[in-house]
Amino acid sequence: FCEQAIKQLKAEFKNLNIWQQRSLYFGGVNAVQHGQTNVAIGDSRRMGVGLVQNINPHIS
Repeated sequence: FCEQAIKQLKAEFKNLNIWQQRSLYFGGVNAVQHGQTNVAIGDSRRMGVGLVQNINPHIS
């Protein structure tokens, strides 16, 4: 987050823990497979959703 966002969060929350690096701990498990058949999977424990979207107009 940018410094301004962190400053605002610190003003609103007493016990703010700022992680030094990103972690998948809070995000659950997500997976994406790219190839002839595209697959996306979201962790159901986190109300996960998998969405495959065709962004290439030449592929149907």
